[in-house]
Parts: sequence; C-alpha cells; structure tokens
Amino acid sequence: MRASSPAAPARARRAAPCAVARRRSAGAPPRRAAAAGAAAAAPMPDGAALVLVPPGAARRELEALLAAGAGPALRRRVYLHLAAAPPRGAGGADRRLLEWLAELYAAVGALDPRLDVVPCLACAGWDAERLAALPDLQALLAHPAAAEQARALAAQRNARAAPGAALQAEVVALPPEPAAQEVEQPEQAEQAPQAQPPPQPQSQQPRSTPQQQALPQAAPPPQEERELLFDRVAVGGTFDRLHAGHRLLLAATALVCRGQVFVGITSDALLAAKANRALLHGYDARRGAAVDFLALVRPGLAVSWGALADPQAPTQAELDPGMQALVVSQETLPGGEAINAGRARRGFAPLALVAVGLVGGAAKLSSTALREADAAAAAMAAAGGRSAGGVRDG
Repeated sequence: MRASSPAAPARARRAAPCAVARRRSAGAPPRRAAAAGAAAAAPMPDGAALVLVPPGAARRELEALLAAGAGPALRRRVYLHLAAAPPRGAGGADRRLLEWLAELYAAVGALDPRLDVVPCLACAGWDAERLAALPDLQALLAHPAAAEQARALAAQRNARAAPGAALQAEVVALPPEPAAQEVEQPEQAEQAPQAQPPPQPQSQQPRSTPQQQALPQAAPPPQEERELLFDRVAVGGTFDRLHAGHRLLLAATALVCRGQVFVGITSDALLAAKANRALLHGYDARRGAAVDFLALVRPGLAVSWGALADPQAPTQAELDPGMQALVVSQETLPGGEAINAGRARRGFAPLALVAVGLVGGAAKLSSTALREADAAAAAMAAAGGRSAGGVRDG
C-alpha cells in the first residue's frame, strides 16, 4: 500500500445499511452501489440468493450450496449466512472464523472466481431482521442442518412481502460423503494383560494445600479463539475484476473492524505497464467495487480511501499513528512488516498484521489471468463475428 503523498486527503463516507449494486458482466466495470430504498423501489430482474449454512459444513457442501445459490442463470450475488453460529462476543472475528472464510472463498474460486459471494455474519450485525429485509432475493436456500432457521426466516420475510413476492425456503440436496477407504490392519499377537501397580496407601497420597484447593483461574483463550477487533484498519490492492481472492481480503478487513477502514487503491498510472491494459477497470470503478463490498459485509462500516500513486512514498498505514491493524495476504506479509518498520522509525506502535491465505494456493487466482481470459474470449467473439459477416448467400 502506497499513499499518493503524506498530505493527500483521504475521502470517506458512511456505508448504507445494506447497499445493493446492480448486475455487471464479467468484462464491464462495476457500478456503484445504490441505497437499499432505491434498490427496493426498482426490482432487479436478476436478483440474489440467500444461502444458510451451518458452521461445520464441509468444502464439498459449500461448493454444492454455492452452485445452487448461483443457479443455472448465474445470479449476480449470493448472500451466505452462517446459521446457528456461536456468538462472537463484541462483534469481531477470530482465527477460526478467518480460516472458515478462507475455506468459503476457496470453494468460490473453484466454482466461479468472479461470483459475488457476501458473507452475512452475526458478528458483523447480520441478524434475522436484516436478512429478512434484503430487497433483491430470488431464492432462499439452506443446508439440511439449517432448514428450520431458513423456514423461520422465510415466514418473517413473507409476513411483510408484497403479494406474489413470497419466498419458500428450499433445502439443497447435498452430494453424498465419499466412502472412506478401509485400510487392512495387520494381525497383532495376543498380549498378556499388564499387571497394574498396587494403589498407594492413604497415608502415602499427597495432601492438598490450602492454595491448591483454591478455585483455578480461568486460562486465556487459545490463540485461534482470541477475538480480532480494531477501531482503525487498513487494506490495499488493485481490486481489478473483483474476484474470490479480493473478496477474502476485504471480508476479513470488514470483520475485524468496528470503526473505520482505510482502503488504498492502486492508481491508473501505476498500472500502465500491466498486460491487457485496455481491459483494466478504471480507478473509480475499482474503488467503488471494493468500498461497496466492505459495506455489504459489515453494514454501517465507515470507509475512507486514497490512491496508491507512488511506490516509494510511505503508506497511510505507516503515517497514521492511530491505525491499529493491517490486513494482508500471505504473499504481501513482508510489505506489512516493512510498514511496521517505518512506523517504528516514527515512534508509532506496530500494527497487528492480519494475514489471510491465497485463493488457489500455488496457482494463485489473479486479475491478470482473468484479463487474459477476457481478452481471449473477446478475440474469439471477434473472429466469430468476422466469419459470420463474411458468409454470403449463393
């Protein structure tokens, strides 16, 4: 993340409680989100699906549920709610939740990297009332373990729905669990039972001291259960063709922040040498897509942004003494450590570095690959058009 200059002002806004973006095609720039009221006044022909999953859903189950949510016509968005999840304290995430988030977006990447999947979690303010008020739902789907909650949510939504707009909760048929392969165990020789040591006489057993009889103090929670929640969080990236890897990074950012997020977006000038430059989305479109997604994950989140225009300039995360955390990928973790080194030179406290994994593993999902795919598709379409245009009647 690089700021355009130390004095460059960052723009900010308060996100709408439930911003809803209109459909965008794979190659078209994303449009800015509309307010929930405006979206409700203009129903979209290609709405979204809400999918309820239990916390322990397996990867294959997530993929099946996401495929059902996208539907054969590829709905533009899938909201995914973690049903019956345990309360998360003051509204933050922990390592286990971030690991689940990574598993979710790995499933998205395997299905369709560009599918707009929005995690709607209780720790970010998504309760039944807010879920029932989503204005653009075409389907309400559930894992079999979340069927009762889905039916209750459908009844709550339908109680105030317009005539003909009622939704029925549908339980998704999941693929069977793969059969476990039986491993033949070698036969073991029968062993004689081992003699047990005789019990100690009562006089030889250690006695408890008064200090030992006191109530034990509660141990701190394990590292994976400690809540990650900050008032000021930074994140940065290019965010071209928002894909599953971007959404993992941004969703993690929203889930660990209860106050204000600063988003650094790479300027158009820094991308001039990128492959398929003509297909790159402009700065405003990329900024809008990132900011709107953050607002969907945590309604009401305050978001500010700035252009990353100079690779040599210090970042906003480095210059802001009040910044508390930086969300990075495993790939950009060294950059976060460099930012902390710069903060140390300025006498600022180090940032908590929240690192998420890479979607796709070694074959990392990237906007460059998606642009290449779009360029190839455009070339094939153009070739087909020229071929069709050159055919003449006998």
